[in-house]
Amino acid sequence: MHAWLYLSRPDQPDACLWWRDGDTPTRGDLAGAAAALGRLPLTLLLPMEVASRHDVEVPARSGRWLRPAILALLEERLLDDPGRLHLALGPLRNKGSCSVLALDRTWLRERLERLAGQGLDPTRIHLDADCLSAPGPAALFCEGRWLLGGAGPHLALGEEALEQLRPLLPEATRPDGEAPWPVLERGAAEAIDLRQGEFARQAGGPRAWRFLALMALAALLAQGGADLGKRWVLERHLQQVRQENLATWRQKVPDEPALDLARQVSARLQQERRPREDLARRLEHLARQWRDGGGALARLQRLDYQAGEGWTLQVSAPAFADLERLRESLAKQGLEVRSDSAQRDNRGVSARFQIKD
Repeated sequence: MHAWLYLSRPDQPDACLWWRDGDTPTRGDLAGAAAALGRLPLTLLLPMEVASRHDVEVPARSGRWLRPAILALLEERLLDDPGRLHLALGPLRNKGSCSVLALDRTWLRERLERLAGQGLDPTRIHLDADCLSAPGPAALFCEGRWLLGGAGPHLALGEEALEQLRPLLPEATRPDGEAPWPVLERGAAEAIDLRQGEFARQAGGPRAWRFLALMALAALLAQGGADLGKRWVLERHLQQVRQENLATWRQKVPDEPALDLARQVSARLQQERRPREDLARRLEHLARQWRDGGGALARLQRLDYQAGEGWTLQVSAPAFADLERLRESLAKQGLEVRSDSAQRDNRGVSARFQIKD
């Protein structure tokens, strides 16, 4: 018998759901979960909102230097300080690539400490959206939001955002009559386990640790020469990556010398008014503002996005006054909104809204 513990609310560390294989989940707190599950083998599920997923090309013959190489490749993609993040690597694919999950190390450590305080020690840790295994994009409605996964982007979106912006996202339909829990159970076998690196589960007593230490020493002595060669190859690759990054910086920011590239890139990211988000997160944010701004007064006929420019929306409504109220409400939320191309036909009025990034 196996047990499952689901921390579905990032802002409520003690709120959780738990169940045993094939059972219906029970909702409560960690103390209740500990009392119900006892010492059963436990898998922990975390919400996708606390992490990001990236696909990277792995340098050839990286060996033991694989993790530093991947961290170097991700430096420009990560908005947070890489030193604060825990990276969990998926299996290598045929073409030398792999998926990487990144989340705040301190956040994960605090959650595991809370579980340990109740006597809960999960053997595996997965993200809920990463448990959607499919050859193409997949979606599942779970805990009041839609999980996107499979071969598509791995995200969690609110139901309203997905419904309003469905034409721009993969088809999302839940199998008829199927609850989300069996889907997550099946997909966990192929999901990336966050129990890696410093969060790897420590099993066994002193004898086991001594045996492992001896095995590690023997492997280190046997592969010392090979490691030196791999390190040389990796350092050459990292040097090439640094040179490419430096060339890109000089091309995009020719008036600023590259003294400490990592800190300069981090500083520029912090100076931006809004963090750069992927398309799905931008869509969710726009949907929320559209709803709060009275978007129900109008119908959205077409939606386009251009990086650096913003959104272009073709909107129709019963009267011009409805469009003007919507424009003013969006502007009060801090959006830069312009409208033009207004026209009337036998179905009502329409106009084009332009919302700057």
